[in-house]
Amino acid sequence: MKHSVSLGIALGAVVLTSTTALAKTVVVPTQYPTIREALRQVEFGDTIFVKPGVYSENVRLTQGVILQGEDKNTTILDGGRRGPTVLGEAQAEIFGFTIRNGIDGILCENTTPKIHDNIIMDNHGSGIGAYISQPHIKNNIIYGNRWSGIMLYGVNAQNVWVENNVIVRNGYSGVSALGPGSVNLRNNIMVGNHEYGVIIDDDMRSNLKSNNIWHNYYPFNSNAKVDRTNKSMDPLFVSISPYSLDASCQKESPMQGAGENGVSIGLWDGTSVSAPTPPPENSGAGAAPKTFNSKSSK
Repeated sequence: MKHSVSLGIALGAVVLTSTTALAKTVVVPTQYPTIREALRQVEFGDTIFVKPGVYSENVRLTQGVILQGEDKNTTILDGGRRGPTVLGEAQAEIFGFTIRNGIDGILCENTTPKIHDNIIMDNHGSGIGAYISQPHIKNNIIYGNRWSGIMLYGVNAQNVWVENNVIVRNGYSGVSALGPGSVNLRNNIMVGNHEYGVIIDDDMRSNLKSNNIWHNYYPFNSNAKVDRTNKSMDPLFVSISPYSLDASCQKESPMQGAGENGVSIGLWDGTSVSAPTPPPENSGAGAAPKTFNSKSSK
């Protein structure tokens, strides 16, 4: 029996090692002209690395696959108001993109993606919509969406946090948490949203730690559990306007080092998920973004 158990463990280790060794990185548009085409060619553990350009696509992430943009300012996913720009998937990860012009920017339904280090802006609905899901939403700029920056419905957060995001000038609220469930918010900046910084439904349990909720029409509603670790003050962004977007905070900002566990409130890269190393080829950084259309691939 002991030999059988040991053999089973050994075989399991071999399978895990083999799976890791076989993980690959594919490059868009070098190897595949569109992100959608690349997503059809990858498996759990693989990475899709996307060079700068405007990609006019609506994409569904693939389970366990990393979708990495080279530069979130110049690697742009444009949903063309045809639906969600991005649909989440379990154990998938997306970072390094501007995600714009969708019905929702990213829509998660009964799934568990990691969404970090993106600019999510100018979507017709919410920047991120999560329904009966457990997403990890970190270090994003969520800006100028027509409804809420983040819309959560029926989420059961448990140990999953919405953290270190900058959520600015959205048409309704910075964060809306509705339906039964629980939500954890920490170290976020919610500024200049047209209605609420944070709105929490009657049935939703909330845990808000070390957020900065400032200069919204209403800071929060009575259901939001906002303790004294939360702040309301000018974050002193470097620059954030319709014409210039740099949502990092100035050196003299009161957000520096003021968050839970001594991290900064707002964008903070200290514990972001490590980015895979891109392929050793000329990435074309600094070149003007090109435009790609999903219709160009069959």
